[in-house]
Amino acid sequence: MKNLTHHIAGILLLILFVSSVILSQEKILERKPLTFDFGSNNSSKYLNSVIVDENTKYDLIYGYGWVIPPNYSFERIGFRGTTLRNDLTKDGVTGKEIEFKVNIPSGKWWFTFWMEAGNDYTNSAILKINGEAKKIDWFRIKAGEEGESQQMKLYRVYHSLSEIGEGGFTLNLNGGNDSIRIHGVTLIPFEEPVSELHLKYDRIVKEAGKYKSKISLFDLAKYLMEQAVINPNDSYTYYLFQQTSLFAEADRLLSMMGWEWASQITGLGIFDRLHQVICLLDAQLEHNYNHLNPFRERALWMRGKLGYDLNLQRGGEHEKEIAEKDLAELYKIYDDDENLSMFNGDVIDQPDYCDCSMVNEEAPEWSILQRELICRLSSEIKWWVTERQAPNGEFGGKIGDDVELLRWWTPFLLTGNKNAVKGWKKLADEVWKSPKVYMGYSRFPIDVEHAAEFISDSTPELLFVDEDSTYFKRLLYTANYFENLWSVKNKFGRRFFKSAWFGSTDVDERPPRNRDVDYNTRALKPLRYIAWSSRNPHFINLLNEWSEAWLYVAFKTDKGKPRGIIPSSVRGYDEAINGDGESWYRSDMLWDYFDWAHSVGSMILDQLFFTYSLNGNKKLLEPITLSLELINKNYEKVAQINNFSEGSEEWTVNKLISKSNFWDVIGKWRLNTNNRKYDSLLMQFGNEYTKYRLSKNGNYLIAGLNKALEEVRYNTPLRTTLVLHTDRVRTKGADLLKAMLTGDGTPEGSSPYYAVTWENTNNNFTALVTDSDKNKLFLDLFSFDKKEQNIIARVWQLGNGEYSLTYKNKDGKVVNKELLTINKVGQRINLLIPSNQLVTVEIKKTTTDKK
Repeated sequence: MKNLTHHIAGILLLILFVSSVILSQEKILERKPLTFDFGSNNSSKYLNSVIVDENTKYDLIYGYGWVIPPNYSFERIGFRGTTLRNDLTKDGVTGKEIEFKVNIPSGKWWFTFWMEAGNDYTNSAILKINGEAKKIDWFRIKAGEEGESQQMKLYRVYHSLSEIGEGGFTLNLNGGNDSIRIHGVTLIPFEEPVSELHLKYDRIVKEAGKYKSKISLFDLAKYLMEQAVINPNDSYTYYLFQQTSLFAEADRLLSMMGWEWASQITGLGIFDRLHQVICLLDAQLEHNYNHLNPFRERALWMRGKLGYDLNLQRGGEHEKEIAEKDLAELYKIYDDDENLSMFNGDVIDQPDYCDCSMVNEEAPEWSILQRELICRLSSEIKWWVTERQAPNGEFGGKIGDDVELLRWWTPFLLTGNKNAVKGWKKLADEVWKSPKVYMGYSRFPIDVEHAAEFISDSTPELLFVDEDSTYFKRLLYTANYFENLWSVKNKFGRRFFKSAWFGSTDVDERPPRNRDVDYNTRALKPLRYIAWSSRNPHFINLLNEWSEAWLYVAFKTDKGKPRGIIPSSVRGYDEAINGDGESWYRSDMLWDYFDWAHSVGSMILDQLFFTYSLNGNKKLLEPITLSLELINKNYEKVAQINNFSEGSEEWTVNKLISKSNFWDVIGKWRLNTNNRKYDSLLMQFGNEYTKYRLSKNGNYLIAGLNKALEEVRYNTPLRTTLVLHTDRVRTKGADLLKAMLTGDGTPEGSSPYYAVTWENTNNNFTALVTDSDKNKLFLDLFSFDKKEQNIIARVWQLGNGEYSLTYKNKDGKVVNKELLTINKVGQRINLLIPSNQLVTVEIKKTTTDKK
């Protein structure tokens, strides 16, 4: 019995010993920074972390592990060799539901986790901490072309301050629409700065977090990382390092803007990078204790400005809400800051040298206003070329958007502005060398709206400054692609594009892409320019074949389409309007800008009219007159009601009359054909230049110039120093300026209808084309220069033959007259313009055309 008692006592002692061992093992996880790096057991280890693979089940001995284990580990192999991911975020574990437990002491802990965004564009994952549901307030990401089925290349970050009880910490994540792919977790004890060293760190971090701080976040994060390595158990230092490194990464990615080198080294395009920035900023701003975040001010600026930019570029109520909220909060702190004032809707006038132009009483009002507009816009172009443009020609908005910046530069290229010519050529040459471009078009078969802009926005206008045919030769590829790759004659003998998705070597004919659309006119802009400048019969015939194919479709009334109206798309091989779609106006081709309501067929109408201007094929004008007749027929009814049945005649008319691009084409048609039947409509809906040409009332020009100046006199940084997306720098006044200077009132990106372009000018030269056709060119010119100017006019509409060149003063008195011969398109004519005097130049034909 005595031995039994001793035996039992021994067992009890053993149990007590084992229990004490277990309890001591549970206490291994001290109150210090903890990092759990999820991934395979042979993955690279992140700073001071513990590797946790999918098989690490919770164990009391270790004090951490999976309660609900993931299915397997993963690695983002696509990011190997890039600078985007580190040892923590390049791999992880995945499962539909995971639960991770850590035995940590009770108290306040900073909790952070990193997780792949997957295809969960609006977060649906459910988070629970110790069984309590927690809100995840993450940015709602806007999907691209492929919709929300596409896996994103982003990771999310969640950060909060948690009160942990005696039972330790348990993280539960349940995937909603997608699986959970988690990279890692950190738990950092909450501490106040108490030591002298902490206060030193605290001061510099808080200064770095101020709006407009000049402290480098990259260097600060590197410094704090070194301190965290030296003092791995220092919670406050590790917390500052983690927050700073997250913010520094957001700052690094944002500073890359849209430069092409950034895509190469990160593996992400501009929009993925910008969305990654916001995902990182979520960790700074979207948690209950964000007021404790030392980077709050700087984060508000970064996220607010980025929300503004994304909304400007792609729309989105969520982006707009974020921008307004963040920038308004920051403005309350810095109410004298001009940048914040502009973003909050204020108008800021920053003095510049254009304010100091001397008023000349001899100058007509249109000339005074035009000179000011030239001064202001040319100074902005100078900034872009001398301050923003990189040595390789980029402007930092991604090269496909940079070229759109050139659209409002056109009047300056056409008047020989040196900065415009230099900057334009530099960018066009870089586009030509870009890996995204191959032999005159997009290398890859992407949608035409984006594929065409590389060349169509950068090269055709350079024909006016093409000294050695370099740019003409680059445009020739378009003719070959159109004839032999992009288009085909169907069984009816009509030529249509095979698709709206094509590149320089391939055409994507997968439905619904396999249709011809009006945006395909952008791809043919180079062909229109070389046909116009060379008058080559083969080029003109190619344009005519495509125009006649669309003419046939315009006459069809399938699916309720009014006769003469251009449908949104046509499937070329069987000429079915919108393919198998039910309507004539909705293309259902992934992007809504392919729908009819976006441009109401105006780009095809321009193609038809331009082809007519080259070959005189009057049949091509019928859709224009049929559209105008439809408006006349239904206008009174449309003016009286607000609700229209989609696709009906009334609905169609309501859309037509609201689109300026449609009226721009109609205006050019009117000035060329002299058909006065619809002048009342043009005087109501046409642009200012068209109204001036029809009425000779200069007040339309003055009103248009004043409207443009009211925009460009103010908030200049929103068009220069604060710009992220270069394709959103737009000035409507540039179209009016181009019309006055060249006689072409059509908007950027269309066909060339120039009556005249200019060389050897400066900002003191102003011009107004008052009348033009193939037999005459009338100009009002005024020079603010201190001496007589020798200006070169290049004439483009005048046919071959003998002409009289007459100079008149402001009273209409002839002061000089001479004869000249026109024998080629774009012929140069020297004009002597007196200083500070209005002079009228009239060039009129005196003989029949030379053959």
